[in-house]
This record gives sequence, C-alpha cells and structure tokens, in this order.
Amino acid sequence: MVLFVGRRTPSKRLDVLYEAMHAVWEESPEVVLVLAGSPPGVGADPAIWMAADPRVKVVDTPNDREKNRLMGRARVVVSPSLTESFGITTLEAWAQGTPVVVTDSPVNRAVVRDGVDGVVASGPEAGELALALARLLDSSALAHEMGRAGRERVRAEFSWPDSALVLDELIRRI
Repeated sequence: MVLFVGRRTPSKRLDVLYEAMHAVWEESPEVVLVLAGSPPGVGADPAIWMAADPRVKVVDTPNDREKNRLMGRARVVVSPSLTESFGITTLEAWAQGTPVVVTDSPVNRAVVRDGVDGVVASGPEAGELALALARLLDSSALAHEMGRAGRERVRAEFSWPDSALVLDELIRRI
C-alpha cells in the first residue's frame, strides 16, 4: 500500500501522485493507493475522480487510531506537496516505522534524510515521484530499514519532552 494522509487540496498535488502511480502500477499492479484525509473545504475534491479507479481507496477523515493503523500497514507514506511548512505526517509515519517518499523542497530536504529514513524524489514531476516510490516498493528490506531509521529518529529528536525543552529555551531567549 502507498498511503497519502492529509487534506485533499490542490497544493497536495494528488494529480501528480496519481500520474506517478500509473507508472508504479505498470510494474506492480497489486499496489493500492490509499488517500486518507478530509476533503478540501472549498473547491473540487480530486479524490472523487480517483476513487473511480479500483486501485484507489479513499478514507474520509480518519481518526487518529485509523490513521496510525493505516500508516503501520503501508509500505510507504507519500507526500507529493511542495508547500508543506514542516510535514508532521512524516513524523507520524516514522513513529509507525514506515518510510516516506517526499518531493524535493527545502522543508522536505531539511527533514528527510534521503536514502536513510526516506526518499526525496529528485524533482517535482510524476516520473521522479514514481521512481522514488518504486525504490521502496521493490525492496521490502530497504523499506524496513528506512522505516526503522525513521522510528529511531522520531524517538531521538522529535519526542514531546524534547520539543517542550526546545520551546522553553526559545521562550526564555525572548
């Protein structure tokens, strides 16, 4: 399973993800794309036309338990957006031991260590995203190793107590 989690807005580039999945499906027709999240507040929902494809499953507004279950079952969690402010979904995926594929943007490059805890697609196009997804779909050992590295990183660098200490330090400096 390839999993996207988030609000289904144009900025998330689900159209690019769907295009990339066509290349993935040529080599791995058994892979399912799951789009889990809420519809856009305004405008058309891209999941409506994607849901007509039997290889795509839409999960509307999953609760935390369902989201964590999906992340734990996924081979990879994908974020095709180029405009994320941080990418909390990346940390949530890593907490479940699941590697990520993200598009190449300054924020994503600052969070994801390419080849260590996930894959940074080399460019914004669907072809690059498809290659990045295929890299993890083709090797369960690599996916497992990157997921393990992500889980260790979340525990070491992004725990709530550590985040609270950093925030406290910033406040004290102000």
